[in-house]
Amino acid sequence: MSRNLSQQTNIIAPTSDYPSGRIKDDTGAADGTPVNEAVYGDIHQFFAKLLRDASITPNNQPDNTTNGFQLFDAFYTLAISKPLEFAGIFQHTYTTVNTSGTTANNPIFSDREYIYFSEVVSPVGIPPAHVVRRLNKKTSAINTVCQFTNAPKDIFVDDDYIYVIRDNSGLNVFNKTTGANIPSKAIIINSTLKGLCVYDGVIYIGDVIAGHVKRYDQSTLAQQASMGSGLSNITCISGGYKRLFVNDLTSANKTVLVFNTTTGNQVAGEQWIPDGTNSTTITRVYGGRIYCMVKTGSTRQLLVFQLVAKTPDIYRILPLNNDVEDFYISHNTLVSFNPTTKNIYTNQQVWAL
Repeated sequence: MSRNLSQQTNIIAPTSDYPSGRIKDDTGAADGTPVNEAVYGDIHQFFAKLLRDASITPNNQPDNTTNGFQLFDAFYTLAISKPLEFAGIFQHTYTTVNTSGTTANNPIFSDREYIYFSEVVSPVGIPPAHVVRRLNKKTSAINTVCQFTNAPKDIFVDDDYIYVIRDNSGLNVFNKTTGANIPSKAIIINSTLKGLCVYDGVIYIGDVIAGHVKRYDQSTLAQQASMGSGLSNITCISGGYKRLFVNDLTSANKTVLVFNTTTGNQVAGEQWIPDGTNSTTITRVYGGRIYCMVKTGSTRQLLVFQLVAKTPDIYRILPLNNDVEDFYISHNTLVSFNPTTKNIYTNQQVWAL
């Protein structure tokens, strides 16, 4: 149990914005909230417990860049060692993307508000053009956000920008709100590309010809040392928990490679084979779990693994709709895309501690 803030001495009364009340400054009349154990003791106990459970001994130095951020490290350690437990899919719906005369491509991305996907359109009087569209999750309205002459190979969206990679073109970046192209953020790469991820201030792009993952500083676009070698059949890149997961089908065993995003090095012992007999083409990381899509003919399944141990969950096999070629998970929603039927499938998930 812990002590109720609203019951301490000289506390601003609870309101709708601050249901437990607020700390009060002293005006010089001894009317402020006292600095004593009753008010602040539980705060220190909370962080002491966090450090103990993470097996981190306090270094008795201020938390900063030089001394290290021990409280953050403790939180991060516990977050990946005691992840959320998957409790199953309780709702299955799908939205049909049905624009006359179109043929859809594979990439898909989802955030809180929208589902992003690409299509080939053939307007009357002009050559075929490739577009990235977004589907409003609440209204189901679809609008075009950007257009190209050649096919997008992957899409990534953050709070401000839409990132798109294309073969022999490289990376294009668009304003998420207006859809305006931002040439100053473009990266020219004359190669075959597959796999795109923006994680922890770095842009990761899979270069199939060079056989590695290219890295660029998100702010300056300065190129950093590449990751991996001989990766000539990259199909997906996903970042999370200080790791980069790379699907490479060069190996007959359909290996998922794991890299440390801080050092750029492959992590010894964390490479693993989700399914040695089928084709694991897409891997996503979300909620302390790793999701691997396996293809067997037209059948699609998700294998779910624990983040640290790489061992299967009790709910380790989840069905997907037939013939989907890409999926993404965000904000407790799994979306997948069938480029042949132009169906976007939305599966709402339940999470529990």
